[in-house]
Amino acid sequence: DGKVVLANGEAPKTVDLASIQQIIKPKPVVEDLVWKGNVDMALDYKRADKDTNDYDIDFKTTARHGQWRHTGQGEYNREFQDDVTTTDNWALEYDLDRFLTEHWFWQGRLTYKRDKVEDLSRQR
Repeated sequence: DGKVVLANGEAPKTVDLASIQQIIKPKPVVEDLVWKGNVDMALDYKRADKDTNDYDIDFKTTARHGQWRHTGQGEYNREFQDDVTTTDNWALEYDLDRFLTEHWFWQGRLTYKRDKVEDLSRQR
């Protein structure tokens, strides 16, 4: 015969066996997903001539599925000196990578930064 019926979530279709170049067993996302990340938090209180309260939080997480990698990261920084806000900023970043080969990949990136003290807002 030289034909095979493909049935994987779509309507079954018959194709020539010679036209098949690769057979990959489908994997559910849960089995193929690799997710890792970390969160860092810091609180620093200083009591001296100037009382200082400093709050910092950073996170980074990466999820990889097949040839796709998603990376999200962010940070928040706030500092008070004698009850006056001297630092108040945050940033978020999202990266999407598509691996073309083992060493080459395409990347898209979205970044947003906000600084309330410097009154800066920047997007890329």
